[in-house]
Amino acid sequence: MSLTMSINVLLVISLFINFGVCEKVFKSIPVVFKIYENESVLLPCYIQDNETVARVKWYKNNRLLGDTLDQHTLLPSRMYLHRNYSLQIDNMRAHDTADYTCEVIRPEPFGPIKQSHSIEVQCSPIVRTIPEEGFLEVRKGEYVDIGCETSGTPKPTFEWRKNGEAMALLEHRSRIRFRAEHRLLAGVYECIADNGVGDPVKAAIRVIIQGKPVKTDDRIIIMGHENSHQLIFRTVRKSDLGNYTFRAENKLGMADVSFKLTGVPNVASFKVDSALNKATSTSFTLIWEVDSYSTIIEYNLWIRPYYGSRSPMDADSLSTVGPGYFWSKIVVPGDSIDGPIHSASYTVRGLTPSTVYEATVTSRNIFGWSKTSAVLHFATEPGVGRTLPVTDYTDITPTLEEPESEQPQNITQAHVFERLNEMPTSDAAREKLNVTVILFLICIIWLN
Repeated sequence: MSLTMSINVLLVISLFINFGVCEKVFKSIPVVFKIYENESVLLPCYIQDNETVARVKWYKNNRLLGDTLDQHTLLPSRMYLHRNYSLQIDNMRAHDTADYTCEVIRPEPFGPIKQSHSIEVQCSPIVRTIPEEGFLEVRKGEYVDIGCETSGTPKPTFEWRKNGEAMALLEHRSRIRFRAEHRLLAGVYECIADNGVGDPVKAAIRVIIQGKPVKTDDRIIIMGHENSHQLIFRTVRKSDLGNYTFRAENKLGMADVSFKLTGVPNVASFKVDSALNKATSTSFTLIWEVDSYSTIIEYNLWIRPYYGSRSPMDADSLSTVGPGYFWSKIVVPGDSIDGPIHSASYTVRGLTPSTVYEATVTSRNIFGWSKTSAVLHFATEPGVGRTLPVTDYTDITPTLEEPESEQPQNITQAHVFERLNEMPTSDAAREKLNVTVILFLICIIWLN
């Protein structure tokens, strides 16, 4: 047998003997502890009764914590060494997460032997925003780089929301980066960190994307007096339409107010006049006005029977009204008037005698639909025919009330859509835009 082979055999035998001795010396086994803050833990270092121990040392990772033969090495105040050499740690903290090693030193010819345990102190995450102040302002076209840093065990996962709506990201990441291509990407971005310990925590970052500053001239001017500020358009052009932001800033902070300059019609208003609202047993004439500096293309007039506070399927009504409860839409053509005031009338026919109805109307020009008008209640005259069970309302006069907080059933939501490419080019059409528009931008600054 060669010398090299002999050395290798002796090394293998030595390792085997040491491993066997290790198994015999320790009665305890390595453990991974997962505990919460403020709890206590006991790290075992149990030695066989027939073993002679000369010295025991405890380490946190590679740092010495205590030594049984060195009085100058004192354990931290929250740690206690038992007679059987086990280490007790009280009031656990997040920074106690580490590997802890018990080293047993025996008399010659035996060498030292070690056993390690792991502690993972589980704690809820703490979130810090990037940037730290939770606010980022960039110019259009620049990159937005925001994120959240967290501490917590186990490692948290992230979700993101923008203006309260969940963002569909491909992965749970702590940082997001994108180009500020348009101002719709601005808003409040919220990161939510969760590691299963306690409640999820969140932090918000407000992102502002600067648009073009308003350029003033003889047509567009800015006026300010004390706490009142005005942006005045002497004549409005299609290029002026859009969103405007007024910003006020002092040493205590900054505040924004947003406005939208649009060409959609104002809310229509029903006219209540007994001489004009002609009623018969089966018909009623409705009249309304609307402000619009563009020609009204069409109106949507919505009609349905009025049931007051009763449900249409109320058993006490003794009637199943079915589809009669839902709104019916009547499309009324617009006019060719440039404005600014447009009047319209329409006689609704085929109504039921001695019945109360309600109506509402929306208007559309080249810029889109207006909001829904107030609701008008009116009644038909008595007559021969089937009547609905509304005897308490047969003597009602036309009355207006504010629109419902929620859109009536089956009414198509009016929405604004831009069709600036259809802007009239005639001289008469351009004249209708020659109006003075003032955006009253009022900012009251409280100085402490």
